[in-house]
Amino acid sequence: MKRPLLLFLLVVVVAVRGVRIDSISPSRLSKAGATRLEIRGVGFSSDRLQGGNQVFVGPFECSVIDHYTSDTVVTCEASPGDIGSYQVSVLVDGTGLDTYCCVDYDDSYSPALMAVRPSAGPPGTHVNLIGDATWRIRRDCGNEAAGPNDESCVGAVAFGDYLCDTGAGTDDASSVIDINRRMDRFPGYSLFDVSCTLPDPSDSQGDMMPGLATAGNVNVSLHFEASLRGGATVIELDAYKGTRKGDSYLFQ
Repeated sequence: MKRPLLLFLLVVVVAVRGVRIDSISPSRLSKAGATRLEIRGVGFSSDRLQGGNQVFVGPFECSVIDHYTSDTVVTCEASPGDIGSYQVSVLVDGTGLDTYCCVDYDDSYSPALMAVRPSAGPPGTHVNLIGDATWRIRRDCGNEAAGPNDESCVGAVAFGDYLCDTGAGTDDASSVIDINRRMDRFPGYSLFDVSCTLPDPSDSQGDMMPGLATAGNVNVSLHFEASLRGGATVIELDAYKGTRKGDSYLFQ
C-alpha cells in the first residue's frame, strides 16, 4: 500500500528538481510595474495554450507572456510592487518549482510622471509628458548617450485605449525626449519631457479607430525601454485633474 505513495513522492521530487532558474534580467524593476523579466533556465513549460508557467516576484505576480516563452526562457511582465528585494519563484504545471534570489523594486528605475501639457485637446494634439528623470533615465536617454540601449529609450505612450505617436524607433532617443529640462513649477528637479502626437481621425489610419474623436476623460501610461525594459512611470497625485463628480483623469 505504501509503494504508490512513494512513487508519487518520487515523481514530485523529480519534477521539482527538473526546474532550474539560471539567470534573470533585468534585476531592477519599476515599482509601477510593467517591467519585462527574462528568466532563463531549464524545465519550464512550453505549453503556450494552457499557460503552464506561473511567476511571482515575492508576493507580486509576474504575468507570463506566452509567445515569448519556451522550455528554457520565461518572459513575464511585473506587477506594481513595493520598494525592496524579493525572491523570484517559477511554478511549472502546478508541481515543478524553483526560486532565485533576488530582484529589486527600485526607486531609480521608477520615474514619476508629474504633468501632462496640455491637459485637454482634440485628436491630433501634440502633448508633452513631464516627469522626474531619475539617474537611470538620464543615463539611458541623455543626449550624451551614444543611443538607446534596447530598441528606443521611450516605449509605449497610451492615452486611454489609443497610442500616442512618439516617433520612437525612427531616430535616436533625443528626438523624442528632452533630458534635464528645468521648470519653475518643479524647482530642484531634473526633468524629462517626452513629446508625442495623439492620433487624428482625419488621417487615413485614424478612420479605422472607432470612437477616436469622442469627448471624454482618459488616463495616461508612459513606459521606458532601454534598462527599464518597458517599466511604467509612477503617476504623481498632483498630475491628476478632477471632475465635479470626483473622478480623476490626466487628459480630456
